Amino acid sequence: MPLDLRRSLGLQIAGAVVLLFGLATWLVQSRPGPAVVRPFHRTVAPAAFEITPDKLIAKRRCGFLDGVRLHDAGGVVLWGWAFDPRSGQPAPEVVVSMNGEPLPRSAAVDRRRTDVRKATKKDALLVTGWGLQLTADQLSPGEHTFIAHARFDDGKFCPLRLPKRNSITVPAPE
Repeated sequence: MPLDLRRSLGLQIAGAVVLLFGLATWLVQSRPGPAVVRPFHRTVAPAAFEITPDKLIAKRRCGFLDGVRLHDAGGVVLWGWAFDPRSGQPAPEVVVSMNGEPLPRSAAVDRRRTDVRKATKKDALLVTGWGLQLTADQLSPGEHTFIAHARFDDGKFCPLRLPKRNSITVPAPE
């Protein structure tokens, strides 16, 4: 086989290997995995707010509070996704209330949700995920009920759909 032909064939094989490696890397990174919840300190403190009827986007749902579960260390983990139905873009943040009282922190909407993009067929909704973790010392024993709203830059709010179970019972310390 001539040298030029071997060199050309070698370059083609090397290019194919690089392409396959890149494709495999992309597939692994874009696969939806379990919700990864960032620690509570990574969230942002919202400005004081009160959700009044004039601030609520009526008859709309803007995402989901996908789940509420007890964390191994005795805290609570919440997660979901949120978007602005007026613009079709991700919401900037989610505010969560526990037992009717707003939590002192909000959750930034900054996580990839390939499942949301696939279900809605809208590429703009890829980064709509959020998560919030409450530590055991932030919770009293007993039942706690959670609701969540997307909060927008114009001061408006929009409720997130709730899971079948949006309450958690925190056990008393032993």
